[in-house]
Amino acid sequence: IYRFGGNDTNPHWETNALWHRMVRSDRWLGVAIWGGIDETFVIGEDRVGYGQWGIIDGWRRKKPEWWLTKKLFSPVWLNGYNGDALPNGGRSLTLELENRYSFTDLNELRFVWSAGNQRIEMDGPSMAPASSGKWTVELPSVLESHWTLECIGSDGVSVVSYGLDLEENRQPELASPDRGAPEVRQNKERIGIKLEVDPVGGTGQSTLNLSGLPEVFVTQAEGKMIFVPTRPAYEELPGTATRYVETLTTENSEQNTTLTLRERVGEFEGGLSWVIDRAGRTILEYDYTYTGSKRDVRETGICLKLPAEAGGISWSGGGNWDAYPEGHIGRGTGTARFELPKPEQTRWDHLGTYYGPAVPTWVWEQDINDFGPADFRATKFNVEHAEWRSDRGAGVAFTPASGTNRIRAFHRDGELFLIVSQDAPRPLNPGDRVSGRVGIDFVFGKGALIIDIPTENLESVE
Repeated sequence: IYRFGGNDTNPHWETNALWHRMVRSDRWLGVAIWGGIDETFVIGEDRVGYGQWGIIDGWRRKKPEWWLTKKLFSPVWLNGYNGDALPNGGRSLTLELENRYSFTDLNELRFVWSAGNQRIEMDGPSMAPASSGKWTVELPSVLESHWTLECIGSDGVSVVSYGLDLEENRQPELASPDRGAPEVRQNKERIGIKLEVDPVGGTGQSTLNLSGLPEVFVTQAEGKMIFVPTRPAYEELPGTATRYVETLTTENSEQNTTLTLRERVGEFEGGLSWVIDRAGRTILEYDYTYTGSKRDVRETGICLKLPAEAGGISWSGGGNWDAYPEGHIGRGTGTARFELPKPEQTRWDHLGTYYGPAVPTWVWEQDINDFGPADFRATKFNVEHAEWRSDRGAGVAFTPASGTNRIRAFHRDGELFLIVSQDAPRPLNPGDRVSGRVGIDFVFGKGALIIDIPTENLESVE
């Protein structure tokens, strides 16, 4: 669906994406969905694979691709909109619509607007099948700047939904770490950073343990679409490669402390600069050069690892599409809990074997495997802010320097991986750089918090 509808440089909603060109061409009859339902492959008596390419799974539960398919092939297409303020405080909106129905006029649909507690329902505009035009509506004054427009067919079934922002989104700004230098203690085995904003009260959590310094992180594009034991999962770089440190220094000023690392790790050379103040505000800048052979990669960025414990991740300002159903893993704003599988919950092995009740009683997004729940481990696109917080109180907040950044979290071998990535699937050539800038703030409310960073996995270069 993603490749068919577009990509990061030519996304689904742009007019040159493949499906839009097909709609407007007189040389195409249409397309067909390759596999509507997930498939199991059996040779003789043996299960040999599980094809997870359906838009619904084997239990007929809607997967995330169900909504993506519905959006991409929508017969009502919104090509753009603009608005003007009205004297009564409302908005006049002009929508550029395209009717992709073959036999239905848009005036046969109901258009439902909603924002906050307000809901406005009206007939659709008169627009003949296979035509396009502009439609102007007036909306009342509301505090919310984001409206949702849902198109409902004559049978009462939702056709599609769109999200409209009436105010221009602002690029998130990184808070300057300038509230004083923290206390830093460093030896051959670890770095300890003491943060303190208010000695009165506290979170109940005095230490936040990291599993090491932030690390460059790259995931290859080729993975296993079909679960078979002879195929590798997505390969991660630099993996378990030793981090050979050239320099690791800390420098204090009145406003903050700067931790600087120069290293070689696997097929990467470079380092990072981490500016931290005593209130937990930090700005991390990283810059690595790739020295290996050409690879196709699906994400490049920086990774922060913490010991796994109960908690959750929240995020806002993101999403590839402008509207999602409640609970969809691609939604722009939401929260997701981290937990590991319980006996009564679903999990899968490499052949797609299911462990749990005969029929799941929950939605697909609540499926859990050893990496965590589907909703928790899904990539969050175009995020402006995200936060991981432990149930014990402290956590880590991310503010990417660019709104195009992605956030991804998952569990493995007792650790939580929190990844901020920037790039779309692309070739990674020798000499290419993996670099970026992100705010990684420690969240702990009142009291003091010790950030404990082990460094025994770093090997000095003589």
